[in-house]
Amino acid sequence: MRAILPLLALLMWATDIPAGAWLRDEGEVFLSFSQTAAIDGDGDYASVLLEYGLRPALTLGLDAGQNEEADRQGVLFLRHRLDRAEGPNRLAAELGLGTSEGALTFRPGLSWGRGVATRWGQGWVSVDTLAELRESSTTPVLKADTTFGLRTARDALLIVQLQAGDYPDATPYLRVVPSYVHRMNSRAFVELGLSAGAVGHDPLAIKLGTWLAF
Repeated sequence: MRAILPLLALLMWATDIPAGAWLRDEGEVFLSFSQTAAIDGDGDYASVLLEYGLRPALTLGLDAGQNEEADRQGVLFLRHRLDRAEGPNRLAAELGLGTSEGALTFRPGLSWGRGVATRWGQGWVSVDTLAELRESSTTPVLKADTTFGLRTARDALLIVQLQAGDYPDATPYLRVVPSYVHRMNSRAFVELGLSAGAVGHDPLAIKLGTWLAF
């Protein structure tokens, strides 16, 4: 029972966060806009994420972004639940198709998540993995984001994300991205965070975002 309680608490507000392994309920929409601005050097990036619950076990989404050099990415994806929606663990797989820097891109992914109880409140941990298979390259781009989140007593979110990736002919990267998400009302949130490169050459950057759930 102690393992189920944090899961139930998380499910009540999972629709307010980027879903990953937690799919959207049927008819629900999540929309986020974010801007990452480098404090010193290059590294600005703007992104949009849209998720819509087609069915209880199927979410449709759009993941798009652009860097300061006008390199664009846009991927339409379908995410399907692999678990039975029982117990503390959640597992989902996705398939995406779109373009990355002008190249046709096929993007499979796998996500795992789990609600957890801590001495500071209810939280979650998740791992989201993606492989981008681009028409312009025989070597895939590999990405993995590990997220630790906590809901505070004031209904805000404290999040730390480890973003890892490996691009062909480039140094693998690891970024540490802590952020604070403040609930404005039942539908809107604002996010303030930092992005710091731990491995690779990513500069220190500020992240600003807006989340909408309806």
